[in-house]
Amino acid sequence: MVIQNIEKGGIIHWELVKDTVNAEVFANFLNNIKLPNEEKYYLLLDNIRFHKSAKVKELLTSKNIEPRYIVASNPYLNPVEEVFNVIKQYVKSEEPRTEEELRKVVAYKISILQKEDLRKHFKNCLDFDFIWKTEINY
Repeated sequence: MVIQNIEKGGIIHWELVKDTVNAEVFANFLNNIKLPNEEKYYLLLDNIRFHKSAKVKELLTSKNIEPRYIVASNPYLNPVEEVFNVIKQYVKSEEPRTEEELRKVVAYKISILQKEDLRKHFKNCLDFDFIWKTEINY
């Protein structure tokens, strides 16, 4: 599974993980994100339970990242899901047979995406600008 963090200018960080993503795996991913400075960042997250774990919240606070939670089970509100779909479609078309081939295919597609303006993937999310202003819990 690919875990990634994006912004309109590109993919900030990504990892390919074998394990099921849980609070520990996600916290390790967040810990590996290198942000360019100490300004405040916002991270759009869905309402999956481990995104709100104490470990994840503590790590976000330590990195000056404020989480913004979207409505559960609404991937169209999350631009990272659109980018996931682009990567998944490419991986399917390339049919990698080994883990190493998979890693190379994903890395290649991400390198191509890095050259694109990812704002189009934020469009659906930005159309629902209230999610940037309030936390939504269902």
